[in-house]
Amino acid sequence: MSNPFPSPGAKSGPSDLAKTAKTVLTPTEAEQVFDPMAFYIKHGAKVRRTVLLATLVFVGYTGFSWMAAQKREAAGRAFANATTADALKVFISGQGDSVIAGNARLALSQKLRESGDLAGSTAVLKEFQAKHVGHPMESGALTGLAANLEAEGKAGEALEMYRLVTSKFGRSFSAPLALLQTARIHRAAGRVADAKQAYEALQSQFPRSLFAAEALSENQKLVVPAKEAAAEPAKPAAPASGTPESK
Repeated sequence: MSNPFPSPGAKSGPSDLAKTAKTVLTPTEAEQVFDPMAFYIKHGAKVRRTVLLATLVFVGYTGFSWMAAQKREAAGRAFANATTADALKVFISGQGDSVIAGNARLALSQKLRESGDLAGSTAVLKEFQAKHVGHPMESGALTGLAANLEAEGKAGEALEMYRLVTSKFGRSFSAPLALLQTARIHRAAGRVADAKQAYEALQSQFPRSLFAAEALSENQKLVVPAKEAAAEPAKPAAPASGTPESK
């Protein structure tokens, strides 16, 4: 690259000085300083449109979130105030297939069960199953159906339903109760070995459950008859599996 500055003693003419001035005083594109005012003058309309759009999106999202929160809060208050079966039915009719509607259906099924209307309670639970697939309390609906079957004297069907709870929702809040009820059904039928197995499964899989102490106490009372001890239990208790939840 040629040196734009003449060496000492070298003669320089007007043309050489012009070349030198042009080289020193004219910045390259990389050396140009960003001028925000010039940029805004050139692109101001686009900047304003972008800022306006971002503001509208933010305001819209904030407004939607606030309205949704208000709606959930209002629904929560209405649910809390629905203390009768009729009030729960009215509440459910306005909530569609929402999570809180599922909660209300479980509450309604319990109210109907307590009043002796097992058929009505079962119908509500089946409606829950159809409308609230994946609901956090899905295992509770299955447990409720099993309890209704047990109350109707259908111990065999109830036992299968409890087994479904422990196999499909083996780590849910309903699983220890299902194991406890399984043990009780076996015990009532005289299947002591099966009952002990269910109690022991509850203790080992859910040691911190509210039902663990009861399982331990009831299991200690059972003595397997020699004849039954020699026979293999009909069906072992299902291992914990399914949706993980706190034990």
